[in-house]
Amino acid sequence: MPGTDGSFEKVTDHIGRIHFKTFIPVAVWTVEIEDGGYILIDSGYFNCNVERGLEKAGFSEPPKALVITHCHLDHTGTAKHLIDWWDIPVVASEIEAPFIDGSKSLSGAVDSKAHKAFLGLSSKLNMMTGTPVQVTRKVREGDQVEGLEVVDVRGHSPGQIALVHEQDRAVLVADTFGNFRNRIGRWPFPGIDVDRDEGMGSIAKVAGLGYEKFLPSHGVPILDRGPERLKTAFNLN
Repeated sequence: MPGTDGSFEKVTDHIGRIHFKTFIPVAVWTVEIEDGGYILIDSGYFNCNVERGLEKAGFSEPPKALVITHCHLDHTGTAKHLIDWWDIPVVASEIEAPFIDGSKSLSGAVDSKAHKAFLGLSSKLNMMTGTPVQVTRKVREGDQVEGLEVVDVRGHSPGQIALVHEQDRAVLVADTFGNFRNRIGRWPFPGIDVDRDEGMGSIAKVAGLGYEKFLPSHGVPILDRGPERLKTAFNLN
């Protein structure tokens, strides 16, 4: 598939990042699993050439599964293309699945009329979610996906998940927070989060998980002093 190429880097022993320098830079993650294969976490924008990024990283086989952390366009953009090409299962949270398969609209997940209008218009303009895809496995907090533990970090979207890699002592945090130009913060555009209070609760939850490494989808991986840096950035107790 033609499109924007990404650069690959190994971030921890088992986790790699394909970094796409798109309008809003985004990461697609690879996680090596015990049988020698790997899974893919998220799929980038519609124009991200994920296959080429995997090729450059030395992956010659398709992933065992595609895990979608949440429904937004920069995480689901190439999902339809990838699963049609590879015929692989799609994993997402049971709360997020209806927004990924198109059976629910994000505008129905908020109470504010202004927020509903913003998300409704964004959906009509295809600014928020990618081409609908069917979720073949629905997960909830505490479930395991090829050795990764699912954590509920809702707020940015109705059912966003993070994934804990116990062996690497790392958390793939999706859009719970970003590390923009090495400054930790919330998503920069107003109106994106469906519930900012829940989002702040999820940030505190991640800080308390007991891991030092946080891997956000936007910005620089945080590989040391993760909880301390989150508490400073968000004034957490």
